[in-house]
Amino acid sequence: MSFKIECLKEKDVEESAKAILQYLQVIGGKLPPPFQDSKTIGRMIFGPHAITLIARKEEKIAGIISGFLVQQTVGEITSPQARIELMITDAESAKERLDSMLVSRFLQQVKDQFPNVSAVDTVMPVPIPDVYFSNGFAFAGLMKGVFQGREAFSLILRKTLSRSATPVT
Repeated sequence: MSFKIECLKEKDVEESAKAILQYLQVIGGKLPPPFQDSKTIGRMIFGPHAITLIARKEEKIAGIISGFLVQQTVGEITSPQARIELMITDAESAKERLDSMLVSRFLQQVKDQFPNVSAVDTVMPVPIPDVYFSNGFAFAGLMKGVFQGREAFSLILRKTLSRSATPVT
């Protein structure tokens, strides 16, 4: 199946915003109350601050990738950074690697549209059982590997064990 990928146009903002809200509902996700209507989502994904690409399959939205620019300061240097969110609406499109196609096109669009952007960030929520944090585990790093036949990262959580300074005799 081929996808038609294009930059979000003003006429498609409302449809795309509703698709995002519907997707969140299906996966059990929820935005904070001020961001739960399609008009607010529309302002987030469309405008001079944003790049949004939509992928259509048979005229239906199959995926959306959207990013917005933020000013990031590291030390004394402030530069624009792009942050992205990715949504694929069905398993078949995911199997066809629509996610990879959208990320690749998005990165090229950022380079073309915002030549001063030096990096792109994304945030990937990873649910961690409270049992670890409540017992003092903290983030220690990432490990790269393969999971279900695909490249994946695993979080490494570490708990430093305290020991008595009294020698055991």
